[in-house]
Amino acid sequence: MFDRPLYYENIKPFIGKPFIKVITGIRRCGKSTMMLLIQRELIKQGVDLRHIISINFESLQYEHLRSSRPLYEYVRELMPSIKGMAYVFFDEIQLVEDWEDAVNSIM
Repeated sequence: MFDRPLYYENIKPFIGKPFIKVITGIRRCGKSTMMLLIQRELIKQGVDLRHIISINFESLQYEHLRSSRPLYEYVRELMPSIKGMAYVFFDEIQLVEDWEDAVNSIM
C-alpha cells in the first residue's frame, strides 16, 4: 500500500467532525486504499480499534448486510459498546439496497 500524503492532508481537517465524508472516484483510483490509510492514521493517533467499524460490501462475510435494514441493525448493535467517537467506513456501499436510508439513520 502506498501512502498518499497529499490526499490524506486534504481530508485530515474533516476527520472527527460530525458529518458524513464521501470518497468518490473512478474504479481502481485508490478510494479503498485511502480509507485504509485513514484507519491506520486513526490507530496511530491512539483511537481504539473497537471504535473503528469497517465493512467492505464486496466481501461475502458481509453479504447479509446488503440491504438497509440489516446494515442499520448491525451497526446500531455495535454502537453501544463504543464509548465516545465511532468511525464507520463503508467500502463499495453502492452494493447495499437503499444504503442512503441506513447511513442517514445510523448517523
